[in-house]
Amino acid sequence: MFIMSMDRTGVNEGQFSKISKMYIPYVSGGTIYLKNSATGQLEPSHDGWGEYVTNLNFYNSFDRGDKRHDWLIVDKVYDANDNVIASLDDKKLSYPFCRKFIDPHFVGDKTSTRPYLIRYSDIALTYAEAAGPTDKAYQLVNYIRSRSGLGDLQPNLSLEQFREAVLNERKFELAFEGNWCYDLRRWNRLHTDIESAKNQGLTADVMVFYPLPSIETDLNPNL
Repeated sequence: MFIMSMDRTGVNEGQFSKISKMYIPYVSGGTIYLKNSATGQLEPSHDGWGEYVTNLNFYNSFDRGDKRHDWLIVDKVYDANDNVIASLDDKKLSYPFCRKFIDPHFVGDKTSTRPYLIRYSDIALTYAEAAGPTDKAYQLVNYIRSRSGLGDLQPNLSLEQFREAVLNERKFELAFEGNWCYDLRRWNRLHTDIESAKNQGLTADVMVFYPLPSIETDLNPNL
């Protein structure tokens, strides 16, 4: 519904995008090829910097047949002759990466990949979570699941069960788009659902609230 305007012909960063390089790990230092799951065709991509690493527990948590896993997360890359040059299996690929932000017509580091600001799926799932297990809310969630190759959500869920199911759907549908942290924050579950936070014994207060700025503590000794 709203998406940022980026163009690979731009002169200055901000006019063009480099966001795809954040998701792609370093593979070979040059052009790599990804297989389009819908067509089977190879599509070129630049190599990456490996800034945003996919959590393997998340990668393995998708339902079988979910296109958001099979089509949108890459676990092997190819050369121009259709030879696998790195994969999770041979450990030459350090992690499976998101291909939502791939521009096959990139120019060097410059791409036209446009970060999402808000998608229809986000609106639909926000409505469903707020409305609870109504017919309309079920219809919206099931539309998103069907588009992903999955069956309908279990019927006759309680309010709590339905909202938990919608939250889970948001995790997969909006993955790699910068929503999950905020979803867990408003559910007060950052300290329980983020593995590293849980292992370190971080509390909800530590995870949810930002530290007071030093300028404020300097001005007010009571803080």
